[in-house]
Amino acid sequence: MILHALERDPKDRFENVLEFREALAHPQSVVSTARAARLRPRRRLPRRLRVLLTVSIGVAAYALLLWAFAHVGAWMLQKRSNAPGPRSAAGQVTAGRASADPALLP
Repeated sequence: MILHALERDPKDRFENVLEFREALAHPQSVVSTARAARLRPRRRLPRRLRVLLTVSIGVAAYALLLWAFAHVGAWMLQKRSNAPGPRSAAGQVTAGRASADPALLP
């Protein structure tokens, strides 16, 4: 009855309030068409499957972030170790910082 009263097209609604009141007073006279069930959108996936997919995507994203940070860290360490060190007076790259400046040795 409520859906019939709320129709978009005025010709599909009750013609007046008296007709609507009569339908409310005698609900057994109203024919049920199960229209409310047809108007509800059906869920595409069951709730458990949606929860499982959401958790799985979250775990996969977290694992991907951990993998990326581990590889970026390793890349940064490799880049740092491949960087040329301080140069000696002859222009050659020395083995480390301590050997480059004898004043820094203990």
